[in-house]
Amino acid sequence: MKYELKRLGVASVTKIYAVIGLVIGIIYGGIIFLMTLLGSISAASFGGDSGTGGLMIAVIGAVLAVFALIACVVIYALIGAIASLLYNAFAKTIGGIELELAEKK
Repeated sequence: MKYELKRLGVASVTKIYAVIGLVIGIIYGGIIFLMTLLGSISAASFGGDSGTGGLMIAVIGAVLAVFALIACVVIYALIGAIASLLYNAFAKTIGGIELELAEKK
């Protein structure tokens, strides 16, 4: 059986991309937070300002981790929306992707 994918739902593609961005943002945010936390610990242990400096680095790391999470979700959702809109425009003009499906045995 041959089918043609004529149109993508922009909202559904955007939601899927946003969830993918959320997962990637959690990974990036976790890495950023761990790196800044290690930096604040090493700054405090190697003779830096033991109180305020290390704490400030940890707070900056937490803020950057949250920003990375939000930025990834927004950027991935925008990419999904733009990609699905472009696919719909091109599929209308030159035709969609052809799929050949077979029944499972």
